[in-house]
Amino acid sequence: MAANAGGYGTTAAYAVGAIPVYADVLVPDLTLDPASVAGLLGAKTRAVIVTHLYGNHADVAGIRAALDAAGRRDVLLLEDCAQAHGARRAGRVAGTQGALACFSFYPTKNLGALGDAGALVTDDDALAAKLRALHQYGWTERYKNTLPHGRNSRMDELQAAFLGVKLQRLDELNRMRRHVLDRYRKALPASYKLCAREGEETVAHLAVILCPDRAAAAAHLEHRGVETGVHYPTLDCDQPAWSAMQKKASALEVSHRSVTRILTVPCYPHLTEAECGTVCDALASLP
Repeated sequence: MAANAGGYGTTAAYAVGAIPVYADVLVPDLTLDPASVAGLLGAKTRAVIVTHLYGNHADVAGIRAALDAAGRRDVLLLEDCAQAHGARRAGRVAGTQGALACFSFYPTKNLGALGDAGALVTDDDALAAKLRALHQYGWTERYKNTLPHGRNSRMDELQAAFLGVKLQRLDELNRMRRHVLDRYRKALPASYKLCAREGEETVAHLAVILCPDRAAAAAHLEHRGVETGVHYPTLDCDQPAWSAMQKKASALEVSHRSVTRILTVPCYPHLTEAECGTVCDALASLP
């Protein structure tokens, strides 16, 4: 898994008793590097979590090819699509290439509900049946707990109804997000890089830039009235809570180099042309 994706994959790994192994990422999109993944495969490797970070469709096909070349068809690909609803690469939509994919419908996502919600998707009928049971107490029939470790993870009907309406506009809203990214890409000075793929390979969940000096860039943008953030400021392998827990990592040269330089600027589909212009002018004037 990648170490730069906010800790969610690591949390899941520790929750099931697995040991996270961190591979490096690629510039500009900062998603998993297939070569780094291949170099970390071990006899105990059971799955690779592929996070489609910032709305960028990661190279799932490249990772699968690397696994096949290593003779590891037994390793499952799990797609984290929480930030990539509708992203497409080489004709494939995010969430359709792994054994299992997870989606978040938190309100800030490209496809967001009224509150917390999410979904798992798979084309494996047996796995789907198991997941349906686990998400409702482990029931295989009403009030009969057949599977251990079940829980109440049902999405309520109100959230589903709201999502059903928003889903009809997902592609349109993603195009609006990409329009914002395209304007930022043209405005940025040469010493700055937008952490995004182009075209439908991104759905512009976040607009993240690599800066020569993040503190200076953030101060400049704040002075110009542009709010910024950092997604995410600490690599999973460096989080204090997990410092004494088992983990393994490659050198993570790109991950360590980029984590101190990334800066998030406003990007959402309803950003007006005037507001986008204000951000573009501020970006163009970066030192």
